[in-house]
Amino acid sequence: MNGLGADTLWGRALAAAQALGIVPANVGALTPAEIARAARRRGDGRLETLVQGYYYPVRYGRATGTLRQEEAEKLVAELEAGRRPAAADTVSTPGTTAAADLCPVCGKRPARRWGSSR
Repeated sequence: MNGLGADTLWGRALAAAQALGIVPANVGALTPAEIARAARRRGDGRLETLVQGYYYPVRYGRATGTLRQEEAEKLVAELEAGRRPAAADTVSTPGTTAAADLCPVCGKRPARRWGSSR
């Protein structure tokens, strides 16, 4: 799939996520990654999986991501069907480990100072 097809798939996923109420109202002012993080904070990591594993690599890197096109389409179909994620889906998505340690603005882990026990 090319970047245009990835945009179409992202649009479908976003519309489904809005219908499920798992994204903020101001999606027009946010990047796909910010929208996906907001959905993850609301308990659904599927958008983050789609963005990091498929949309960004295909759209901007013109490369294959960790999700194949068929897997991305299946994930979007699940969103469109209104199915909520299984408990394992919210844990196994990229970026969820130690999310509390990440900066809520940039998503990066803050630098640690020498000698700090943290």
